[in-house]
Amino acid sequence: TQLAPASPLGWLLLGKYHMTHHDLDAAEDALGRARELDPGNPAVYLATAELCASRGQYADMTTWNRKALSLAPDDPGLWQAVARMYLTRMLIEDTLAVEAAHRAVMLAPDDAESHVLLGWAHLLRSEPQEALVELQKAVDLEPGSGEAHYLLSQALRQMGEESAAREEQIRAADLGYPTPGSP
Repeated sequence: TQLAPASPLGWLLLGKYHMTHHDLDAAEDALGRARELDPGNPAVYLATAELCASRGQYADMTTWNRKALSLAPDDPGLWQAVARMYLTRMLIEDTLAVEAAHRAVMLAPDDAESHVLLGWAHLLRSEPQEALVELQKAVDLEPGSGEAHYLLSQALRQMGEESAAREEQIRAADLGYPTPGSP
């Protein structure tokens, strides 16, 4: 930011750096500068939503996420990022969590990540049958996804299928999942 103060990328990266080091006021300042320099960049608004989440300001998080999505409504990766932001915090009561997961599947029906997120949303809503359908699609699309196998094991467990759940959980572990910080 010192060498290129007009570069929004530098300010965005600085804001994310400050977030990882828990200096949220400095992160807010840097992200504010990035938004001033590049108001059409959804990544800046997504980072601002992450900052709000770090502060427990979930209503503001939703506002910033909706702004990001309005700038790139056909970007499945953005919808996936928004869905994951809610799901990792188990904020399933916010309608944007499920909306983002559904939209990701609509935009990228052959992307395992989209089905993982929608399956996870169903799982958190105690809808194991719907979760099972989406998570099986994810496993079919990407058999090496430890996360998909792990969440599939949780759906099977919710359905009382303990033996099948154990098999999926072992498969997830064989694939290196879960890892620290995973669901």
